[in-house]
Amino acid sequence: MKRYIAITVITLILCVSCKDKTNPIGTENPLENRLQSYLDECDKNGHSASIRVAQNGDILYIGGDGLRIKNENLPVTKETIFTIGSLTKQFTATAILKLREEGKLSVNDSISKFFEDVPKGQTKHYNSSITDTHIGNSGKSGLRSGLSSHPEGKFLSEVYHSPLDF
Repeated sequence: MKRYIAITVITLILCVSCKDKTNPIGTENPLENRLQSYLDECDKNGHSASIRVAQNGDILYIGGDGLRIKNENLPVTKETIFTIGSLTKQFTATAILKLREEGKLSVNDSISKFFEDVPKGQTKHYNSSITDTHIGNSGKSGLRSGLSSHPEGKFLSEVYHSPLDF
């Protein structure tokens, strides 16, 4: 009886491991195929990428390829987050313009109107709270840089208790 159970278990393991990994006809996802091809091309050229595509709150694709830290041979995973540097300015400007269009934000609204704990700026020329004009005109919010590696709670505490830098 033990022999029969062992043979059955081994047979099941072999059957499961031999399963065809291709998609059944009609279930291929063109978006997934295009994005995976793009990631493969990036990896082939020595670049790393992580992609997440969402629509209406539904995640349509998550993938990554290449190395997140090249000298340590650490691969990109679905959870890898890359810093995007100055690209945040375009996203911020777009969000500000959308909020202005919707009447939810005025040119001179201080961010302290929306976030109570944000510090007030003090320079020898004027007292100022950060406005979307500061951010939009110069890309400078007045908040000190170099805090992005802190955990969120510590980051906000540091931001809220640091003097403005303008």
